[in-house]
Amino acid sequence: VETATHKSVSAIVASADELMDHVRQMQDTLAATNANTGQANAATAKSLEDTQRAADLAAELNAAISEVARNVTNGDRLARETVAVAQESRASVEELEAATQQINDFVGIISELADQTNLLALNATIESARAGEAGRGFAVVATEIKQLAAQTTRSASQITERVNQIQGRTRHAVEAISRISDSIAALGDVTSSVAAAVEEQRVSTDSFTQFLETNRESIRSVAKQVSQLADLSGDAANRASEITIKVEGMAQTSRDASASIPEIVQKAVAAADSRRSPRLDSEAPIVLESGNVHRPSQMKDVSGKGARVNAPSKGDVKVQLPGGMGEVEARTAWSSDTESGLEFKEPLADSLILRLIKSREKNAA
Repeated sequence: VETATHKSVSAIVASADELMDHVRQMQDTLAATNANTGQANAATAKSLEDTQRAADLAAELNAAISEVARNVTNGDRLARETVAVAQESRASVEELEAATQQINDFVGIISELADQTNLLALNATIESARAGEAGRGFAVVATEIKQLAAQTTRSASQITERVNQIQGRTRHAVEAISRISDSIAALGDVTSSVAAAVEEQRVSTDSFTQFLETNRESIRSVAKQVSQLADLSGDAANRASEITIKVEGMAQTSRDASASIPEIVQKAVAAADSRRSPRLDSEAPIVLESGNVHRPSQMKDVSGKGARVNAPSKGDVKVQLPGGMGEVEARTAWSSDTESGLEFKEPLADSLILRLIKSREKNAA
């Protein structure tokens, strides 16, 4: 029995140990998987956060580009309006130049009139000198006319000088306005190009923003799946831990059985060995007392260490002997459905055994 028990239980223990090793390996694998899924979950969460930030920055960039495009468009419009104003200013300055030219022409006419007046005054002076005393008054008038003509000539010269200065400054103004108009026109071309480039950038940024939005939704879906995988791997790891505990309990139970069964067998063998003492047939009537239960029985055989009775028993019992022989304490060594073996706690005296044997002889008679 010991050999069979050891062989069978050892196989169970070996299988349990092997199963426990597999479960532990599976638990380690699940733990590593859980750790990897945790890292993947954290990475997807970080990627989702970065994508969200990139989407926000792209939205801000798109708003800034739109603002720049609006400002560039306004600048282009203002540049074109400035060109128009410059053209009007140039036209006004050119009209001023034409007016100064007319003034110059009028001054020329006045100068010619002054010269002719001066010539007439000179002729009048000559004629008054020829006239003598009669032309003296006429000579005074001619002198005054000559002075007025000279003054007119001087004023016309000053006017001509001023008009020439105005014309020179007007020409400079026209040239400056022309350069300003050309610069503003060039600036308008630049702002138009910038506006077109900014519009293209805005369209590209819109496309990038849409891509980020799509990518964010994809990452959110992946993050959800990774989170579910982490939950599953964690649940599997918990179940593996439970299996490990159960397998360890089974292995320990098997080890306990491997130690307990041989011990039981050894006790049974020891009880059987006690039967090597001389066993004598007996039919002495007895009563087995266990707790408050009294069960009549009969001895089958008896020795100094124990007896076999025709009734099952369990644990410690008291055996009430017949004929006032008293009672002895015993423990159950083995038991079946019809009989049991009792081991006396104190060996019986030979005289008492002899009386129990005589009880058999009396019953036989």
